[in-house]
Amino acid sequence: MKRLIQRVAALTAALCLAAACMAPVYAETANTEKEENVYVSLAGDGSVADIYIVNMFALDSKTEIRDYGAYSSVRNLTSEADISLDGDSVTVSAEAGTFYYQGNLKDAQLPWNISVAYMLDGKNVAADELAGANGHLVISGSVTKNKLADGDFYEAYMVQATVLLDTVKCRNIQTEGATEANVGADKQLSYMKLPGQDLSFTIETDVTDFSMEGISLNAVPLSIHMEKPDTSELDGQIDDLQDGAQQLDDGAKELAAGAQELNSGAAAVASGAASLVAGTNTLSGGAAGLAGGTSELSSGLSLLAGQSAALQSGAGTIFDSLLSAANTQLGNLLTRTGLSYTPMTRENYAAVLADVQQQIGGAALKAATEEARAKVTAEVTAAVQVQVEQQATRAARAQAEAEVRKQEQPIRDGVTAAIREQVKASITEEQIFSAAYENVCTQPGAENMTEEEKRGAAAALAASEREALLETVTDTAMVSLEVQQQIDTQVENEVQKQVDAVMAMPETQAAIQQQIDGQMVSDEVQGLIAMNIESAMAGDAVQSEIAAAVEQATGADSALIKPLNTLATQLTGFDAFYQGLLQYTNGVDSAARAASQVADGTARLQAGAAQVSGGAASLQQGSRSLTDGAARLAGGSSELAEGTGELRGRTSDMDGQLNDKIDELIDGFTGADYEICSFVSEKNTQVDAVQFVMTTPAIEEAEARRAPAQEAQTLSLWQRLLALFQCG
Repeated sequence: MKRLIQRVAALTAALCLAAACMAPVYAETANTEKEENVYVSLAGDGSVADIYIVNMFALDSKTEIRDYGAYSSVRNLTSEADISLDGDSVTVSAEAGTFYYQGNLKDAQLPWNISVAYMLDGKNVAADELAGANGHLVISGSVTKNKLADGDFYEAYMVQATVLLDTVKCRNIQTEGATEANVGADKQLSYMKLPGQDLSFTIETDVTDFSMEGISLNAVPLSIHMEKPDTSELDGQIDDLQDGAQQLDDGAKELAAGAQELNSGAAAVASGAASLVAGTNTLSGGAAGLAGGTSELSSGLSLLAGQSAALQSGAGTIFDSLLSAANTQLGNLLTRTGLSYTPMTRENYAAVLADVQQQIGGAALKAATEEARAKVTAEVTAAVQVQVEQQATRAARAQAEAEVRKQEQPIRDGVTAAIREQVKASITEEQIFSAAYENVCTQPGAENMTEEEKRGAAAALAASEREALLETVTDTAMVSLEVQQQIDTQVENEVQKQVDAVMAMPETQAAIQQQIDGQMVSDEVQGLIAMNIESAMAGDAVQSEIAAAVEQATGADSALIKPLNTLATQLTGFDAFYQGLLQYTNGVDSAARAASQVADGTARLQAGAAQVSGGAASLQQGSRSLTDGAARLAGGSSELAEGTGELRGRTSDMDGQLNDKIDELIDGFTGADYEICSFVSEKNTQVDAVQFVMTTPAIEEAEARRAPAQEAQTLSLWQRLLALFQCG
């Protein structure tokens, strides 16, 4: 294996040197498609100390890369090709494959203001003064929007802050809003900031001989995969609702027409009652026609009293019909809710409607809570998945690089040999002559020679000892700083290339995926997901969303509550009319009995006339009540027809509105409308991804103690990589 790596390294170095001498062929574009990785070194207080960008290009062919950025300097991390920085323009030629270069920013504004503060035993302490400290420590951090920064990273990116504390040195760790995980002897605290929100956290702990790794913050765009739900069953229910609304509207219009007819009849009754009152007054004025008049009055009132039962029965039938229609309307309204109700009667309709409204409130709360939980579950699971994938990939690459670096010396030997041949080939005859001349000048007696004699001797020496002089000049060139830097660069490139090759192996990717899958179903990760879900569900934002959804479903203008209120008003109005009709018929019966007594004899003429007059007055009052009740019925039925017409109109396109709303909500969660933009320069228009990695310095003693290394078993590169994923 070692010999194979040596041969590959030597061949790679030779090919690189040969390619450097060939004429390049480029595919030039205005700017080249790439990904940006923003690495930020933070000071102990969270302020920006240094920012550099690692730009990654996946090239299908040899390409002239053109990129932009306000860099103070740039560095080719992949090849020996010269990289040019002219103002804000960066150009470099690169072979097919993955190419990296680093750009150091001189001035840049992060999208976030990051602050970290430490307080030891109640006193503010700088981070670089905390190493080895003892006492009660409070760590405070915040991430807020930087209003001086360009772009919409704050609104579109999710930020996660991670703090790792040694539980041996840190006791009684207290914090809120964190996802806590045990990593060996360490306690890992993770805080998440969703797009468009600020983040703040506080950690309290009792420390002994304190040290801590740097606080890390990672920022990536929020993107959730969500498929459009199947709404076919709901569409069918909406069709049923639309049909029911049409039937309800037709029935309401028929009821309104009947109520208008009843109103006209009540007006005629009122007019007749007024005439009756006038007749009784005439009866009181003359006694001559008293006998005949009282006889006719008694007959008329008896006939009218005989119709009282039919009138009461008819009004009761109308009331029952109205209640039947109301039960149908209520059933149609509640079809899609799954709620139950007791059929309404004259006695219980008000209580039934009140109970239905109370059930609607409970159902709305349950539905809103379930919808919010589904949304939070999807968001939290996706965020944890990203973190697990990043951790598994970083661990695998570190293991692979450690194994490759064990073969670094053979790689270096091969690269050095190839570069020596290149340097040797570049030595000129003039350099060989110069070396021979210096050799002549150092020989005894050289001071007595003329310049012409020295040069002649040097020429002779250069001709006879050319190979030895060539090796001497080559040795001198090989120890130069420039050549040594060239060797170091090619060695590092070869190491990274071999690491990339190992990482790209299907076995490596399968092992990484196996690690990710195992972590995602582990009790620890599932518990973390469950804890974050419950934390989010208890948060003010989710609770506000639930409250708003319940208010929308149960408000006075909602699609269910408004028709129920209208129905209650109509039934109450007709109930008042029905009670007035009962009072009217009772008055008619009383008048008939009084008229019968008057007809018994003229001796009681004055008393009978007074009773008839009183009965007529009651009849007139009853007719007025009938008129008022009929008018209210007509008005209520007209309002019912207007309400059902509005319900019919609003539900006619409900299926289209529902699908549009579903599409709008899905687009908002998946981030479909978000376009990635460059953090470095707006001239970079072909950026596929931008992510941020921000880290504060570790808090540790200047000379950290290291445990002695144990002698490891000799394993192959692939065996060592597999061992990373086979722990336990």
